Amino acid sequence: MNKRIFLVFLCCFFIISVKAQLLSNDSLLSSSFNEYNYKKHKPRALMSFKERSFWYKINPVSYVSIGLMFGYQRFLSQQLGSECAYEITCSEHAKKAVERYGIFKGLMYGFYQLQSCTSKTGYDFPNHSINQSGEIINPIEINED
Repeated sequence: MNKRIFLVFLCCFFIISVKAQLLSNDSLLSSSFNEYNYKKHKPRALMSFKERSFWYKINPVSYVSIGLMFGYQRFLSQQLGSECAYEITCSEHAKKAVERYGIFKGLMYGFYQLQSCTSKTGYDFPNHSINQSGEIINPIEINED
């Protein structure tokens, strides 16, 4: 019986004496997270068929590939949360290369950039190829020398 009374007294003592953390005592609680700005996603343009042949426009493979690329960019890429080392993201680069060179050659250029997209890629480029935000400038024009 004495043990129970002692336990009840001890519990009441802890309940009364325990207080929440004071804001002034905890530096993490006092820091403001409102100052952090998240990087906004750039709006992505849809692929156009303006300068393509009639056969390219009615080819179902081109529509499937464009649909898969759009679905990846719109839904899956944002969920992965990875940062691309390039100014033009790998999927956007592949999409523009497909527009310019066709589906097979464009996808090869897209896969080439994707396999070279790592966090250490910036060390391989001279300073003039890096923009102000630290991303590698990657034009779609590819030297075919």
